[in-house]
Amino acid sequence: ELLRTALVRSGSVYNSLTGFSYYYLGVGNDIGYDGANGYPNSIPSDMTPHGGSGSGYINTITGQRRLAMTWDASASVWWTGFPWLGELYPDWKFNEFYDTVGGSLPPRGNLTAGSATGSTFQYQTSGATLYTPRRAYGARIYDNHQRTSVNGCSAFFNIGTSSSRFRHVFSGGNATLTSAGSEVSAGYNMEMPATAPVSRPFQLNYSGTGGNHWNFAPYSTRYIGTLYETYYSHSSGTGSGLVKLVDPGDTSAAYIVVNGIDKTVSAGTSFIAKWAVLSLTHSFFAVGESSNSHRIPQLPRVEIQSPTDITELDKPTTIDVLYDVEWTRWDGQPYTVSGSYSENESSLEYVLMYSRDNGVNWLYVQDDSPATYGQRPSDPAYILPDMLVGGESYTWSVDAASFPEGSYLLRVECYRQGAQVHYAWHQNRIYIQR
Repeated sequence: ELLRTALVRSGSVYNSLTGFSYYYLGVGNDIGYDGANGYPNSIPSDMTPHGGSGSGYINTITGQRRLAMTWDASASVWWTGFPWLGELYPDWKFNEFYDTVGGSLPPRGNLTAGSATGSTFQYQTSGATLYTPRRAYGARIYDNHQRTSVNGCSAFFNIGTSSSRFRHVFSGGNATLTSAGSEVSAGYNMEMPATAPVSRPFQLNYSGTGGNHWNFAPYSTRYIGTLYETYYSHSSGTGSGLVKLVDPGDTSAAYIVVNGIDKTVSAGTSFIAKWAVLSLTHSFFAVGESSNSHRIPQLPRVEIQSPTDITELDKPTTIDVLYDVEWTRWDGQPYTVSGSYSENESSLEYVLMYSRDNGVNWLYVQDDSPATYGQRPSDPAYILPDMLVGGESYTWSVDAASFPEGSYLLRVECYRQGAQVHYAWHQNRIYIQR
């Protein structure tokens, strides 16, 4: 619920690489892998931090979660760490946890590992909590693990009814590249096979049981999921596609790329990583289609038209900086092959800065104050509104005393009002002659 709500309210585009999504739940300090990915015994590890010695295997994902333990000799009791309460070390190990090696380094944030007296090791939850004196009388904490299993994806999307919901299915065979998938391939120069093995396709209307929470509030208030684009089709569902997830009040939507493509396609894990990034990028552009409800406004391509690296700047006292935007992706190509896009240019704002030292330090053009690239300034004095449809201009004062002969980087950043993480930028190298 936490992840779903954050994604939908923020209008994000998101994916989980590939496979049976949300099958595992990582909460930190996780070690584990499964046989389906070539690790039948999980992860080989040094057993010293786990109360043993030498090498062995640890699995806290499908096996037991583990908690830190250490023997408090002064009190003759065991101390067990409860990290969800912010307890990472016992008070009497403060100096060890915050050892800064003479004060020159940040705290190391670790305790000395081992099972010897005074050292700390991890032990499975049931045992670690059994011996601590801080356990409530009559209470016992059993072993737990970090696997939501087959119902994790259903719980994440929370769509449908008690008999029809989102689910991956275990079904092999090849999936077929669609026209939308071909567009991703052509648009980003990545060779995609016409057919690809898929063993974790998904359905939006799977008929089967859900998790134990399914019919209880607040989870019983359902979201709405629709298949926005299909990249690979499969006989048992969708092999790779984009799901639009809308909140119950129909006020916002997230866009979730779901891939069930096998790791063995083409170059294996390298292929999966590239496809995950490109399908995510394409999906961001695709959902900006003007007819889409809860669309994501697109980023403009901003370009400095003058001065450029070939502009003659001979003893200038001012430089007219000319820049403009166009509604395309970063390389000047359309966001997608089909679809219409219309954005409000008046919502754009610009920040101009320059660097004297090849980008190590940046300064605002208005008064040479220090600037931070990629960050919208809090002071409105450094923000230039979009004045009109078409090109923009700014007269930059470059007196000889402050701007001696040499090379400078000039940078224009373009922000959308109310969306600080959505920004575009362009920079040129210029040369001022004196």
